[in-house]
Amino acid sequence: MKIESLSMRFHNWEAFLSTQLFMKRESRYYFNLVYTYFRWVDDYVDDENRKEIERAQFLSRQQTLLKRLYQGYKFRPENYLEWAITKVIEYDLEHNSQLKPAIFRMFQVFEFDTIRKNKVPSFKELKRYSVNLGSAYARSLLYFIAPEYGRYREVYSLLAYTCHLVHLLRDFAEDKEIGYINISKEEMEQYNIRLEQIHDENFSHWLNEKIRIIRSLFKKGKCELEKIPILRVELIGYLYCFRYERILGQIEEDGYKLKDKYPMRWRDLAQLISIFIYTPLRHLCCIIKR
Repeated sequence: MKIESLSMRFHNWEAFLSTQLFMKRESRYYFNLVYTYFRWVDDYVDDENRKEIERAQFLSRQQTLLKRLYQGYKFRPENYLEWAITKVIEYDLEHNSQLKPAIFRMFQVFEFDTIRKNKVPSFKELKRYSVNLGSAYARSLLYFIAPEYGRYREVYSLLAYTCHLVHLLRDFAEDKEIGYINISKEEMEQYNIRLEQIHDENFSHWLNEKIRIIRSLFKKGKCELEKIPILRVELIGYLYCFRYERILGQIEEDGYKLKDKYPMRWRDLAQLISIFIYTPLRHLCCIIKR
């Protein structure tokens, strides 16, 4: 059983599809390892049964492990997941440690998760959280899909940041129940929002404005995406936009009310198919015009 592939398939179908269609076999293997490792760390940090000090000690051990591995030290992994990241870093050391910034940026995300529970973050803190996650994910994806095209990292980072803003909306109610607040204290004051009333007009007004901002970021990112001359890089970007823009569409259709699930609908499937047809055709037309 390929544990890493199954993990990705259930948690993130875009990442799974991207690895199967656009990555070479060796790159796919290491991307699966690092993805599974990050899922493990994230699940450990999010475990509501663990104390803050326990989560902090876990992160400290993992970061010590990573730093020493990058320094060339040998480490005895305690489990399969530590073995996985050990193999990834050995691979990265052979490729000028290009993945290193992404790995440590992800740990900034995990560290914030350990301290933000049952606290309302500031706008600056919440934005930095999404920026860090977007940057880390963009770096990781490009590293394995098209390492020679790192110059497009800025476009991918913008789109990943924007997707995470939608992610925070999608999981708002679920995260609130376990103590993670996905709205800033400044926004709560500005829109007179109370966390126990997320279905009232004030919350819907905030959602409306938030989605308007997110839509503008998607528009900006996709305009830049169209300029990328590598089809696989462009297509993956559109896949991620599709996943999260369809969630925005459902929130809008529901009158700016959140719900527990945002299932794929038949019209969503039709749009997904059109992306796979239209994007290569438009890309080919651009090549012909040059």
